[in-house]
Amino acid sequence: MNPNNNKMSVSCQDYLIESSKDPDEAKTQWDVIAPVFQEKIINNVWCPHCGTKTTMVNFDGITLRKALILRGFCITCSKPVARVLEGDTK
Repeated sequence: MNPNNNKMSVSCQDYLIESSKDPDEAKTQWDVIAPVFQEKIINNVWCPHCGTKTTMVNFDGITLRKALILRGFCITCSKPVARVLEGDTK
């Protein structure tokens, strides 16, 4: 992943979710989420470096058990951030 401090509008459809473990599974989980919620997810990520909510850019995804883990960079400071989306536990 390469940080990009580009402050222009972020569109979820511009990102390809990949995983070194199982890229198809991560992309499948991401694609099930409606675009309006994808946008909310990447625009609501905690940056421990800035100490505030931020937007994640240049992200990819991996799956771990039933969770989708998005890994990317803070749009403000360009440092790594992540977001865990828990899967169905049934």
